[in-house]
Amino acid sequence: MADVRTNFGGVDEAALAALRGQVFGYCYRMLGGVADAEDAVQDALLRAWERRDQFDSGRGSLRQWVFGIAHHLCLDRLRAAPRRGLAMDMSATARAGEPIGPPEPAARWVEPVADPADEVARRDTVRLAFVAALQHLSPQQRAALVLRDVLRFSADEAGAVLGSSATSVHSALTRARRALAAARPNPADPFDAEDAAQRALLANYVRAFESHDVSALAQLLRDDVQTSMPPFAFWTQGRDDAVTLFASGGCAGARLLAARKAANATATFGQYRPGSDGLLEPFGLVLVETRGVRISAVHTFLFTADRFADFGLPGRLSPAR
Repeated sequence: MADVRTNFGGVDEAALAALRGQVFGYCYRMLGGVADAEDAVQDALLRAWERRDQFDSGRGSLRQWVFGIAHHLCLDRLRAAPRRGLAMDMSATARAGEPIGPPEPAARWVEPVADPADEVARRDTVRLAFVAALQHLSPQQRAALVLRDVLRFSADEAGAVLGSSATSVHSALTRARRALAAARPNPADPFDAEDAAQRALLANYVRAFESHDVSALAQLLRDDVQTSMPPFAFWTQGRDDAVTLFASGGCAGARLLAARKAANATATFGQYRPGSDGLLEPFGLVLVETRGVRISAVHTFLFTADRFADFGLPGRLSPAR
């Protein structure tokens, strides 16, 4: 595509490039994995370019046509892949001190993503819990909800993308909304860097974490706080277990650095631990969810050093403050 400038009925490089962010947002919500979504977007745009002479503006918009291609690529991938989720979808709650078990394959997890550039998306529709809940819906229900409620397609447009009628889209959307509401009873607050109370709460969390102040940390947590450590299915619920895990050690000398790009509309930090050469090495991406004036969940994605750059985090840190 890079060196071709011919315009076929409105299909040119610029027109396709302008759709990339929205198509990625759709594919990520459909598939739950970052690499899978990136591959689907790339394939969709390449196919649209290769088939540009087949686009008929009289039958619908370019956006609608490209999303139809992306949708069928997502369906192909979903047929061959296990359902992704969070630890809460994979196992029962555990207690601090119990064995954490073996890691789950990467293909099982809903992965954190630097907040997508699809400007029409509401921020709560990219939260980890939302994307994980989507994976419990049928592909048709999932697609109908994302197209209608997130990307604001009309029922007719969504029907054209899905190869169905507006009536079928409405039916799938109604079932999807009902199922999603049942799966997400207590949504977290979207991260807002301009919110003074949220900034103060997160600053206090960082101080308590880095100083290993167990008492201070306990004061910041909700009674029902959840902790998880993907790729392990082990997770806990409740302040006592969260504090016990924190007090058990393993974080001495560690630092948290706020990410320049938040993940999934959630406060995001890079956790670094001392390495053999004295520098601090990446340990995990930490997503801290809040609800009200307390922390409601802490998800530490381990073995993610190769993804730090995606969030504007450096590869290593000096131990000096």
